Amino acid sequence: MGTTLVTAKIDSEHGWIEGTQIDITASKILTAMEKKVLSFIMSGKSNKEIAKILNRSIRTIEDHRSRIMHKMGASNIVELTQKVSADPNCR
Repeated sequence: MGTTLVTAKIDSEHGWIEGTQIDITASKILTAMEKKVLSFIMSGKSNKEIAKILNRSIRTIEDHRSRIMHKMGASNIVELTQKVSADPNCR
């Protein structure tokens, strides 16, 4: 279950509806690095462990985690896990 953006236009004169449906799942809204960090988060790694593996600062990983949470609309790790589990294209 991904996130979908739907737009529609109604033409009442001709009696039809024209619309578009766009898939905006995490696989499309996360950068390559965010996807990599997300995979480590989902495997239970801490920010410190991820930073060491990716040769980045802990602060950089914290920033990535924060952006991932915001983009996914999750306020905590449980919500993030639920959203990722529901979207098989995330990983």
